[in-house]
Amino acid sequence: MMGKKPYQKTKTSFEKTEQASEPNMAGILELSDQEFKTTVINMPRALMDKGDSIQEHMDNVSKQMEILRKNEIEMLDIKKHHNRNKE
Repeated sequence: MMGKKPYQKTKTSFEKTEQASEPNMAGILELSDQEFKTTVINMPRALMDKGDSIQEHMDNVSKQMEILRKNEIEMLDIKKHHNRNKE
């Protein structure tokens, strides 16, 4: 069974226009300019989303580290008490 590709490139307006039989160069340049403007406008939002995602992952790692520290302390206490009972 063939899996779906994780990333499938969609054609830009430029590529779609380029496939037309007689492309209008001014139209292509205008679409490319609009796509550029859209990308520039959306870039900060994408970066903020990426930053939020990274922060969420860091928070999760911090919580897991705290749990591991608590478990380590508990295990050391159990080991200490076990060794005292042996003596």
